[in-house]
Amino acid sequence: MRLSLLVVGLCAGLIAGTANGSDNADLKQRQLELEQIKLQIAKQQASISNRRQQHKKLLALLKKDEKAVARVAKKLSQSKDELTQIKKAIEVTRKEILQLEDQMSIQQQQLISSIRSAYKIGSHSFLQLLLEQQQVSQAERFSVYYQALSQARSEAIDKLQETENTLYQRQQQQSIQQAKLQNLVAANLEQSQQLKLQKSQREKTLKQLQSNISSSTLGLEQLEVEQASLQKLITDSLQRPTHFSGLAKSAGKLSWPVSGNHTNSFGSKRSAQVKWKGINISAKEGTPVKVIADGVIIFSDWMNNFGMMTVVDHGEGYMSLYAHAQALLGQTGARVKKGDTIALVGNSGGKSKAGLYFELRHKGQAVNPSKYCK
Repeated sequence: MRLSLLVVGLCAGLIAGTANGSDNADLKQRQLELEQIKLQIAKQQASISNRRQQHKKLLALLKKDEKAVARVAKKLSQSKDELTQIKKAIEVTRKEILQLEDQMSIQQQQLISSIRSAYKIGSHSFLQLLLEQQQVSQAERFSVYYQALSQARSEAIDKLQETENTLYQRQQQQSIQQAKLQNLVAANLEQSQQLKLQKSQREKTLKQLQSNISSSTLGLEQLEVEQASLQKLITDSLQRPTHFSGLAKSAGKLSWPVSGNHTNSFGSKRSAQVKWKGINISAKEGTPVKVIADGVIIFSDWMNNFGMMTVVDHGEGYMSLYAHAQALLGQTGARVKKGDTIALVGNSGGKSKAGLYFELRHKGQAVNPSKYCK
């Protein structure tokens, strides 16, 4: 009996020992798995952190690239304007030269006629008339006539000389204008080539930036940063008083800043958690962007995800925003009139296609531009 109990006890001990050993092994395995998961998480977090750092660096580089594009595009736009003006000036000078040449031809004919008349009357001089014992009154008439012809001839010579001098000046002016035109054409060509190089560099940076935004979380963070940056700008601007009358009375009467197709509607989904607060308008690169109403420029620079952007304060809490420009033509603090060109359409801010992003705000809140522009 005692032997049986001893055997049973030994068996139970062996079973318990086996069970405890199995539990310990399982615990160690789970602990090992947990450590591996922690290591993976740490690696992933490090990877996300690295990606964010890379993203920041690429954004900073994109900003430099797009500002370089904007500088060259602005110079190119200005040189094109100068070309237009100098061509107009050359045409004005050309017409002046033609008029002066016609005038000089008429004056030469008048001078020749005056000389001929003087020559004819010169053959009957005042002294000769007296020696021939002609009437004194007749002699005096000839004398007066002769003096008048002499005066007219002298005036004709002076006018002809003046016309010749003016013609020479206009011809010199035309030569200078032609030389300036040639220089502007050369500068225009050089700036066009420089613009291509800057665009090429920008495309490389953008391609790398787009490949870096592989996770939706990073893209969402970028949108959140964008909205926060813009909201801060608008909030700060609302603290500054302006002397403009706002847009309330102009609702439904304003023109769009550019003509083109609207690729989204106000309030439509931009992403799963973000809605559009403005309108994207397709337009050709370099198209002039017109300000919708009188106001003052409160921001004219590059901003994350908006690219080259101008914000105009119209008073009474109304502001208009023009983003993704190729170049900005207005400076911060400058007053603008309705219809002034303040920018050129582009694709800055990381966009692949040219177009304008247009927003309207009232007291910091986005409002539908379609209610104001027709």
